[in-house]
Amino acid sequence: MPSNFDSASLLGDIIFTLKDLRNAVAHNGIVVDVRFKSNSVNQGIGKLLNGDSNITGINFNEITDYIVLLAYLLTKLQFARADRTKFLDDFLAILKEYRVSFSQPIFSKLVSSQAVRKIQEARKFSDGND
Repeated sequence: MPSNFDSASLLGDIIFTLKDLRNAVAHNGIVVDVRFKSNSVNQGIGKLLNGDSNITGINFNEITDYIVLLAYLLTKLQFARADRTKFLDDFLAILKEYRVSFSQPIFSKLVSSQAVRKIQEARKFSDGND
């Protein structure tokens, strides 16, 4: 974590942010959108992502923001670059599959117009931090 942020407090906020996603996955809940979110997310996490990786528009109102946070953590924890790339590419493939499978109005409700940009920015951050 960057030293210019309150790391201990922010780390706790990140863990609580991911807790609801983890619980939804563990209990076969819906994770396509963010209905699993039980609390508001500390805005400091979005500021951290923006300040450290230049990824803008992170507000955790869409699943893409959680993917970006996970990719950020994988990068900071020095997971293999190939694994990080595969993670992000697999998510992009899911978005492409949804785009083909759903009508535009339904797709637009599930995926924001900024989703691909956010993933591309996360990929750029990941690729630049080996």
